[in-house]
Amino acid sequence: MGMKFNNIDVTNITTNRFIGVYSGVEIEIMPDETRHLPSEVARHVGLQLATQIFRKQKSKGMPEILDTILSPEIATKETEKELSVKEQIEQHENDYARFLEEKRREELLKVAEKA
Repeated sequence: MGMKFNNIDVTNITTNRFIGVYSGVEIEIMPDETRHLPSEVARHVGLQLATQIFRKQKSKGMPEILDTILSPEIATKETEKELSVKEQIEQHENDYARFLEEKRREELLKVAEKA
């Protein structure tokens, strides 16, 4: 059974490139970049990023930092075929990008219909 493909966005709120690791897979997030990741991966990598930020500055607590880094979870779908973790992450990002594009297209159609 593959990992669940619910989504949590992870945003690198720092000014430095960040590389998190999940099951041996490196996940790079550039400064101010947001990655659409499977929830399980996002929580793991988000905690790594939050820990790094927390160690550098003590003005915010870990829960506040995590709230800034991670979006709310969005339910999507579950994979049928067993993929490697790297393939699952890549497929998820592609699927979620298509999902967002479809939502944007639907909004444009609604606006066009009103015009």
